Amino acid sequence: MNGLNDTMITTDVTECRWEIKIEGCKDASFFRIIIGITLTLHIIVFIISTSLLLYRKIRCNSVIWNGQCFTALDGFLFWADIWCIGRIIFIIDELGNFTKGSIIFRYILFEIMAFPPIIAVATYTSGLFYAIPRINFNRHSITQEPTTPKQDFIKNQIYLPRPHVVSHFYWIFIIFFFIMTFVPLIIAAIAEQNNNDKLKDIFWPIHFLTYAISFGLLTIVLTYYGRMLVRLTEKSVSLSNDEFEKQKYKIFLYKIRLFNVTLSFVFILYILGLTIFALWRKQIYSYEMINKIFAFMIEIMSVVAALIIVCALFYNEIIAPIITLAGPNDEKNNDPPISDFDDSIIISEQEC
Repeated sequence: MNGLNDTMITTDVTECRWEIKIEGCKDASFFRIIIGITLTLHIIVFIISTSLLLYRKIRCNSVIWNGQCFTALDGFLFWADIWCIGRIIFIIDELGNFTKGSIIFRYILFEIMAFPPIIAVATYTSGLFYAIPRINFNRHSITQEPTTPKQDFIKNQIYLPRPHVVSHFYWIFIIFFFIMTFVPLIIAAIAEQNNNDKLKDIFWPIHFLTYAISFGLLTIVLTYYGRMLVRLTEKSVSLSNDEFEKQKYKIFLYKIRLFNVTLSFVFILYILGLTIFALWRKQIYSYEMINKIFAFMIEIMSVVAALIIVCALFYNEIIAPIITLAGPNDEKNNDPPISDFDDSIIISEQEC
């Protein structure tokens, strides 16, 4: 006999493997409710994110790919869509138990739906390295003062890689962590299908710890360079004498604060949760209440964070401009807002 139920039967403690399969859980109805809510939220996020992508393409002629890597905001939305599609497919399969005879295929679906958030946040984070020098240049352009050694602290005191270096780091990071999460997952799946608990107990923790490490690295970069971009943008707001230009910087500042705070908070919780889950997985499975708390946190938290971001972006990109629409004689009303981390060195009229 093969399948997840057989693995559970052969163990001394009944494991509620809610992250893979809810059949066999003592309170399966609770996990069905949690997963049903998660499915609904992912559908909502997908609709809003897709609407934003289409709107930005039509209004701003924005692009997802810049020739080297994904652009920051549109790339983030694109991978959020891929994540939602993967999650929707996986959850439908989990609820319907369509792949109950193939553990390996179920695990592959698990990885397909789990990894896109890494790519989405790495894409956004890479955009910080393009935005910082541009905001710094705009700040000096506003003041029309020559750059002094003290003012040029960004160039002299921190490492700010060039665009091609950012692109190389971006792809190395994604490829390395995909391999380092996918390979242990497949080994764990093969071990589980062959009832090899020893191998499964080794490679499942490696899988989750690798995710925790990737989230940790992204959080460090996001916190350090994200705060730097916030400070530079705040300075640009205070220096600008043009109210329209100042408003564009405020919108830009609102977006980066939204991303930085929301993603950093969720990632810190994820790092703690995944580390605990990797090291004490069996103990968590053994205690029903703790297992439910982890299920709620891991299933709901990420999609709620994504919902907050896309809803705020939807309001900022589509609703707010309608509310604050200037008069028909205001020529500045036709100007595009400041770039949303688009990965190009020169600001063009096509940026949004």
